[in-house]
Amino acid sequence: MRRFLLRAVPIGALISLAAIALRPGAAHGQIFVGNEDSLGNSESIVKFTAAGWTTLVSGLNQPTGIAVSGPDMFVASFTGGTVSEYTTSGQIVNASLISLPPSNLSTIDSMTMSGSNLFLTTQNVVAEYTKSGALVNSSLISGLNNAGQITASGSNLFILSQTPYTISGTISEYTTSGKFVNSFLIPRTDLTESFAVSGSDVFLNSEGLGPDAPGTVSEYTTSGATVNASLITGLSGGGSIAVSGNDLFVSTGVNGVWNIDEYSKSGVFQNVTLDQGLYLPGPILVQNNPFAPIPLPPAAWSALGTIGLIGLVGSLRARRRAA
Repeated sequence: MRRFLLRAVPIGALISLAAIALRPGAAHGQIFVGNEDSLGNSESIVKFTAAGWTTLVSGLNQPTGIAVSGPDMFVASFTGGTVSEYTTSGQIVNASLISLPPSNLSTIDSMTMSGSNLFLTTQNVVAEYTKSGALVNSSLISGLNNAGQITASGSNLFILSQTPYTISGTISEYTTSGKFVNSFLIPRTDLTESFAVSGSDVFLNSEGLGPDAPGTVSEYTTSGATVNASLITGLSGGGSIAVSGNDLFVSTGVNGVWNIDEYSKSGVFQNVTLDQGLYLPGPILVQNNPFAPIPLPPAAWSALGTIGLIGLVGSLRARRRAA
């Protein structure tokens, strides 16, 4: 009887494995990356899906921010201080959706989206616009020190500021209405290139000092407490970082050979998600993970379980009759 059960049980297991294998992947998952060519004069936005990668937009001037809302993609350019609107398939909608007032300092250092509004760091202030290009507040947050990357998480904004010619810096948290929440000193001894926020966690991607010093991803809380100063080590250079669900996406490379690698938020390497077409990647935006399976709804799993049970019972009955 024991051997009989052992031979019968795998029938249900095979049905379950088949169901798992047939689960649809994240077909709508997309990774958008700002990139430049080897000459630094043909910067573009590259889109990567589970089916491969393609260049969406080319001829850009130092893209510093990407935001996506439904079928629309917004790209901020450092030089010229403009935000352009495209479809997520690369068609131009408005090349000058937002144009900062002309000046020698009309640059956009970074851009993020929260709700239906865009937030830009420029000239050490944060300016707010609607996604239709209307100005909401030209100085929502002011008095920043060498402000760089801005990232939205939940209903708050996080801003990276670094003291010029030093490796010291801070990450400051504000509400989307401009109210100060918190600020903490980055407890690092190397240069932080970028960061990502997930819930109460902040992940920093830092470049090691010196030509051969490896890069590191460190984890902190939004209040500044150290969680793991060496979450991911041994990276080649420092680059951009993004978070989606339980995964981190980290750009790493040297001498024009760059990858975007996928890690779990606990620091375990998962996959090289994009290993071609990148010379020097900039901002990364992950709109769902192309590699994460989309779970079937509970009713579907219940139905599959029923099918597996029917298959198992039918197998048992057939074997009993054969006996």
